[in-house]
Amino acid sequence: MRSAPTQILPRAYSLSGPDWLEVYARQFFGRGDLRTRREVVVIATKVNGVMRDEPNGHGLSRKAILFEIDQSLRRLQTDYVDVYQIHRWDYETPIEETLEALHDVVKSGKARYMGASSMYAWQFAKALYLADLHGWTRFVSMQNHWNLLYREEEREMIGLCQSEGIGIIPWSPLARGRLARPWQSESTKRYETDQFGKKMYSQTEDADRKVVDRLARLREGVAFRLRRLRSPGCSARRPSPRLLLAQPGRIILKML
Repeated sequence: MRSAPTQILPRAYSLSGPDWLEVYARQFFGRGDLRTRREVVVIATKVNGVMRDEPNGHGLSRKAILFEIDQSLRRLQTDYVDVYQIHRWDYETPIEETLEALHDVVKSGKARYMGASSMYAWQFAKALYLADLHGWTRFVSMQNHWNLLYREEEREMIGLCQSEGIGIIPWSPLARGRLARPWQSESTKRYETDQFGKKMYSQTEDADRKVVDRLARLREGVAFRLRRLRSPGCSARRPSPRLLLAQPGRIILKML
């Protein structure tokens, strides 16, 4: 009998590429029963998370990046990743060191493109400027926190990405499930235990409820599902499909 991941991933591959943080990607990829044609999938992984409890076990130093890309490829059992993303900003490493190391990763053939994730717009602008100045590989994507409840990114980051032709891959487009159902209509295990989500949204619950209630009325009026209306806009280049791998036969498209 095939396992749930074995049944889900082939279907996911046919729709879009799942998003994996490196610290858990190893659980699913690299297994013989999950293999498919490499050229038809897009594999993205990240660097900067704590991988080992030692001085160089995290961060975006040259030493860390060049070591971790090899470890990622070994765990994923592939020759390259399509997008190698930095997981947020590393305040302990000069951005020039990070950018040059990432450039070398791309030029070595171990990654096709570079991506970034949540940071201040001025930091991203600085990184793009320095890449152009030194002739290093530019970032092609930004994975930022953006949904109907959190629209702060529209002040600066979204405009910067549009201006620079950067693709946007929003994370938490459903606001940790808050946009997926009527306001507090049911309690889930994640809702009860997700301390990070509570930290993000606990201070704005009154305003958030108005958005969710309005979204529910729109859904009822035009027969759309909540998850089809949750994004305040689309990416700078094109919509960015992402998948929530739930269970066989239930693969949820997270971004249209």
